[in-house]
Amino acid sequence: LVLEDKLTELIQEGIDITFRIGGQVPHGVDSFDLLQDHRILAASPQYLLAKGEPKKPDDLRRHHCLSYPGMKAWVLIAAGKQERVNLEHSFHCNTGDFLTQLAIKGVGIIAKSAWSIHSELTLGTLQRILPDHTLGQPSMIRLLTPRREVTPMRVQQVMGLLQRHIQQAAPDLMGVTFS
Repeated sequence: LVLEDKLTELIQEGIDITFRIGGQVPHGVDSFDLLQDHRILAASPQYLLAKGEPKKPDDLRRHHCLSYPGMKAWVLIAAGKQERVNLEHSFHCNTGDFLTQLAIKGVGIIAKSAWSIHSELTLGTLQRILPDHTLGQPSMIRLLTPRREVTPMRVQQVMGLLQRHIQQAAPDLMGVTFS
């Protein structure tokens, strides 16, 4: 089991199964769509009490935004319209789980996949903000496996188990739809 926030080269690293959100499917890999990924904005109730809740995208310019390295702006979409917001007061980290923990501690606002912060939203440690907006277009969450003449039975069984589990869990994860 390898857990990391970087692209894994399945074939070169001898990985049987991986998950990938968005992007192109690499050559020599079989891809199975699991569900659509919608990224939403959230912050802790403490942060919103101290700094105020953004009412429109432009309000984010005055807030601490927690994001990935290289992201200088967020493109928010609502009702088919896009609005680019430059991240003027931001903190960057390459690990999404750490960004989530910072948001829970009241450091700032995150843009994360709805399914990945479902528990925090349900528990109330994070609160969705600008609920009519998503960050960028939805992308697909895929299960990837190296293309082979014959996929080993153990890999087929684990893939089937993962696909069934995600299909069953998807309706509970903030309205995420199964494809």
